[in-house]
Amino acid sequence: GQAGVAEMDGKLELRPGGGYVRVKFAQLKRRRVQNEFRCSVFRRWLEETFGLEMLRSGEGVLDVAGGKGELAFELVNLSKVPATVVDPRPLRLGKYVERHRLGLYQPRRSWHAWEA
Repeated sequence: GQAGVAEMDGKLELRPGGGYVRVKFAQLKRRRVQNEFRCSVFRRWLEETFGLEMLRSGEGVLDVAGGKGELAFELVNLSKVPATVVDPRPLRLGKYVERHRLGLYQPRRSWHAWEA
């Protein structure tokens, strides 16, 4: 097999000097972006890609699997875009309400500044 091809009991990875080493799935850790404001970046991308007029048209934005509701909160309160969250878990907006109250959200800027 090739390096990086998943198998039933593990994953093969190419060693720096050549050859393969088997890594058990339990040893693999998911790479996760630890960016507290990634939702703001995504909101700005939506605004630039689709435009506020389009996002505000109809019933607004449907946020499926919206989790705590951060994207919908930002769309409604910062961009004045109607938004609906569909998620089996309850919304937890306290943190975002407090940030908004304290003026911690940045004014609209291009999402390209946060890219890369």
